[in-house]
Amino acid sequence: MKSSVTQQHEMSCGLACVSFITGHPYHLLVMNEEAQSLDQIGFSCIGLVRRLSKHGFQYSWRKVTDARPIDDFPKGAIVFVGRSSDLPHGHWLARSEHGWMDSWINCQEDSDIKHAQSGFRVHVPGKPEFVLLPIS
Repeated sequence: MKSSVTQQHEMSCGLACVSFITGHPYHLLVMNEEAQSLDQIGFSCIGLVRRLSKHGFQYSWRKVTDARPIDDFPKGAIVFVGRSSDLPHGHWLARSEHGWMDSWINCQEDSDIKHAQSGFRVHVPGKPEFVLLPIS
C-alpha cells in the first residue's frame, strides 16, 4: 500500500496528490514551486496535469457535471472538491485502492498546517467540481 502524503503548505493539496500518484517525494516537488503557489494560490487542473506529465503520467481533466457517482472514478483519479464552510479554499484528493487519499485529513479539526496529518477517506468531503483522469 502506498502511504498517504501530508501537505506541508497551506495550498499544496494538489501537489501532494501528484506526489502520491507519481511516487515522487513531496519535498522534492515543492523545491520547483513558487512560494505563492504553495501558500496562497494553489494549483489548477492544467498545472497538475503538466506536473503529472513531467513524471510520465498522462492525464486529462474535465469539469464534473454529470450524475456519475464519485466512487465510480478509477484508481488514480484526482478530484477537486469545491469551496465550503468546512473547506474554504476547496481541496484536492486522490483515488486509491484504499479510498480517497487526503493530504490534510484533519483540516476541519485543526486549521494550522503545522499540525496537518494525511490519511484515507471512504467518502469525498464535499461536491467534486473537477476531475483529473488517467489516460490509459
